[in-house]
Parts: sequence; structure tokens; C-alpha cells
Amino acid sequence: MDKKINEKIIKITGSANIQEQLKQDHDYILGISANCVDTLLKSNQDGTHNLIYKLRLLGEVTIDDKGKKIRGKAKGSFSQKWRWAVDQYGEDYDLFMGKMLANRDQIIEFVNKL
Repeated sequence: MDKKINEKIIKITGSANIQEQLKQDHDYILGISANCVDTLLKSNQDGTHNLIYKLRLLGEVTIDDKGKKIRGKAKGSFSQKWRWAVDQYGEDYDLFMGKMLANRDQIIEFVNKL
């Protein structure tokens, strides 16, 4: 049975390090990279549902203060950052990791030469 979706909602978690201070009670426009880590279908008890997307902040963050750009980097584990980096190249993460593991010796040798 198809469920009627009333609202599609995003919830964003994570934190980022930024280089400048922000002003309290000031509005900013954000540009973020995020990974959708979960979805939840929540009943509204009226026959409709809300579809909630849970996003985790990854990669770079841009804060626009009326044309002035403030940049930051998301805090997170190396594996989260690596997943984001692989995604930026349009690669399927699971397929890419399979290739990495299959060629781990050559990759380790290459990286050690850097």
C-alpha cells in the first residue's frame, strides 16, 4: 500500500571547524556536503506520513555572510571523509572499496612513495 507523504524533511547532524567568528542572531546561507545516512517514515496519525532524511555533514562547508565567504571543514572520522571524497568523483563507494582492497598492495606501495 502506498503511503501519502505530507512533508519531506531533512535533519542535519555534524559539526565543522571554521576560521572566523559568527555573529549571534544573524542569518547565514550555508553550502554543505552531506551524506544521507538514514530515512524514516513517520505517521502523522491522519493517514499521511512525513518522510525524514537524516543527513551527516561531510567535507567542506561554506557560510555566506552577504557575499563574504567563510569556509570550514566538517569534523568527522577519516572513513567519513574518505567516503565523501570517493563520492565527489561519482564513484559507488562499495565498488570502489572492493577495487581498493583487491589492489591494496599496489596502493600502499604507491602512497608510501608520496
